[in-house]
Amino acid sequence: MKKTTLLIVGTAVLMVAAWGLRGIEAKQGTDEPALRVGVVKVTRVLTECQEYLDRDKKMKQKEQEIRTELSRLREESETIRQELENVLTPASDEYMARLKEWFDKKYDFESLKEYQKESLTTATQAWTESLYGRFLSEVASIARQKDLTLVLNKDETEMKSRNVAELSAMIMNRKVLYNSANLDITALVIERMDMAYDKEKAAGSTGTTPEIK
Repeated sequence: MKKTTLLIVGTAVLMVAAWGLRGIEAKQGTDEPALRVGVVKVTRVLTECQEYLDRDKKMKQKEQEIRTELSRLREESETIRQELENVLTPASDEYMARLKEWFDKKYDFESLKEYQKESLTTATQAWTESLYGRFLSEVASIARQKDLTLVLNKDETEMKSRNVAELSAMIMNRKVLYNSANLDITALVIERMDMAYDKEKAAGSTGTTPEIK
């Protein structure tokens, strides 16, 4: 009887100790913050926000203006070339004057083409860096508000490749394989960036990056 009592008491003590350890472990576990993850489609944000759409429209207008100006210079150069070959007397004063003008037109054409290419590239790089910086700020702000520990870029590239090596690279570079819809903050990031952009436009400013000239 005494042995049975001691066995029951001993078992009870062990059970209490075990539950106590579980309680401690559970308490210790709650000290570590739970991992909360969000995803954002970076490419979609950067190509669908209003600032990008406005700039893209301006870029297309500027490119059309450049094409028009280059076309004008090309036509003028061709007209002078035709005169030099078919109308003017070689070595005459008028011929030499038009020859110089022809070389000037060719120089203007090449200089304008190279200048516009370089200036647009430089301005676009500076603007893209600025836009990406503001994008990161909005992501960080939303992550703090939603108590997210980590935000990952979700690649939307379709799994279509030209060869096995390209397919393998696409597979290895894809970081997010699945996420529930409530983890996706893409739409919210676009909304916040558009709100900030609207405020800048209302204040007469669209950032400190170079304008398209």
